[in-house]
Amino acid sequence: MKSHKEIVKMLEESLSVHSINEIPELQNFKSYDDIKDKHNKRELLFGLQLQENVVANFGSTGEVLLDKLLLLSPFVMILLSIIFSIYQEHYYLLFGIPLSILGLILTSPSIMKQGSSFLGIVMITLLIFGIYSAFNDFSTGFLLLCYSVPNFLLTVNRQLNMQVFEKAILSSEIVFIYYFLRGECNIKNTKEGTVIYKN
Repeated sequence: MKSHKEIVKMLEESLSVHSINEIPELQNFKSYDDIKDKHNKRELLFGLQLQENVVANFGSTGEVLLDKLLLLSPFVMILLSIIFSIYQEHYYLLFGIPLSILGLILTSPSIMKQGSSFLGIVMITLLIFGIYSAFNDFSTGFLLLCYSVPNFLLTVNRQLNMQVFEKAILSSEIVFIYYFLRGECNIKNTKEGTVIYKN
C-alpha cells in the first residue's frame, strides 16, 4: 500500500495546476489556508461525491481495516442465514439472504439521497426491534437483523468514507485540487448558499 506522501506526489505529477490561484472558480480565495480557515469556521462546507478508493488511499491502517469489515457485513448475514436455516431446520431463515441484499441496496448513494431520513428511521427501528425480538423469538429477530445490520453498518461505512475523504482534502491542497478539477468536490458558502464547482 502506497503512503499518503507517495499518493500526493503522484497526484502532483499528474496535475498541470498546483495552486488554487490557478483555478478561475477559486480566485476569490487568497490561498488554500483561507479555504481551510473558512471551513473550520463553518463558513464553507465541502460537497463530496464519495470515492470508493478514498479509504484505501488516505485512511489509517485502522480505518482501512474497519472499512473492509463493515463492507463484509451483508455477506456475514447471508452466511449466517444459510448456517442457521440448516442447523435449526427452519428454512424460512433463508429469507435472510434477500433481506441482507435489500439492506445493501438501500445504502446506495442515489437511494440514500432521496429518502435518507425516512430510511434511517426504519433502519434504527428495525435494528432495535430485531435485537429485542432475538431474545424472545430468535427467528423473527434474526430476520429483522438480516436487513437492519448490513443497512446500519454500511451506512456507518459511508460516513467513515466521507470523514476520511474530508480529512484527505483538508490535509493537502494538491488532493483538494485533484478532486475539485474532477468535479468530485465542490464548496458551498453557508452564508450565501452558493456552490462553487468546476465548470
